[in-house]
Amino acid sequence: MGFNLKKRKSVSEINVTPLVDVMLVLLVIFMVATPMIQNQSDVNLPIAKISKETSKKQSIRFSILKDKILINDKPVNSDSEIISFLSKQKKEDPIFIYADKTLEYQKVIRILDLLNKNGFLKIALITKKD
Repeated sequence: MGFNLKKRKSVSEINVTPLVDVMLVLLVIFMVATPMIQNQSDVNLPIAKISKETSKKQSIRFSILKDKILINDKPVNSDSEIISFLSKQKKEDPIFIYADKTLEYQKVIRILDLLNKNGFLKIALITKKD
């Protein structure tokens, strides 16, 4: 019987291939999940033939539903709360309005009036692409 008496060297290098694989999978998961998190309120948006993707950094999101209004996904109960919130914001920041397609037109106009009276002029109505 012959035994191999040579000393075995231990491998002290880290195999990074599995680490890279895991990181790429996580990157893909976050890339897919992030757009879904952007607008958490269930607004049934109207459909438009032309819809333009917009940058949402440093913006204010109004979500107008039948029974509530959300500003950046936080509910507000009155016009005075909306005015109070707007007084703390920069007039140059864009405002995106997500209005449910089944809403009465007057509810959207009321919000547009409040925004206009408080000096906000960069307002976009968000729709779905056709």
